[in-house]
Amino acid sequence: MCLELLKEYYGGDSAEAQALREQLIAVYSIGWMVTEEMTSSYPQIVPAAGETDTGTVICFDCEDGNVTETIIIPAGMKALSINPLNWKTDSTPADKSLNHGAVFEAGGEPVPELCGAYIGEKGELIVTDVTAADYPPGLDVFPEGAESEGERRNAHRCLERSA
Repeated sequence: MCLELLKEYYGGDSAEAQALREQLIAVYSIGWMVTEEMTSSYPQIVPAAGETDTGTVICFDCEDGNVTETIIIPAGMKALSINPLNWKTDSTPADKSLNHGAVFEAGGEPVPELCGAYIGEKGELIVTDVTAADYPPGLDVFPEGAESEGERRNAHRCLERSA
């Protein structure tokens, strides 16, 4: 939904759209994807390239590295993602020591250094140091290894710090 709002209201040269873009700090489109095609069609959708960027979209979808496709990243698609542990957009691995804390339930205590992560070939965020058996998909529409509930949980404190 947040990407649809960017498409609808933040594009173009109107004073209103320009004012919205100037006020935008960040859009957290966690568990979804942004593509090159999307940024070409909607130049107001700018993927984050670093932790201090403003006016950008922070986007990633967690997987275990063995998933070929999901409803989020279908076969043949490439996502533009950022790793919330090291704020890199390439395959640079982020060790679990960079993870300030996973949070499993609202108000729960953070679990520091639960997992590391790196960006895979199709733009997915590959989570390391945990197994698919430890964290099943959560929804039947996702294959094993797709961490549909992991995006906010795994890097909760890192995302919290960026906000």
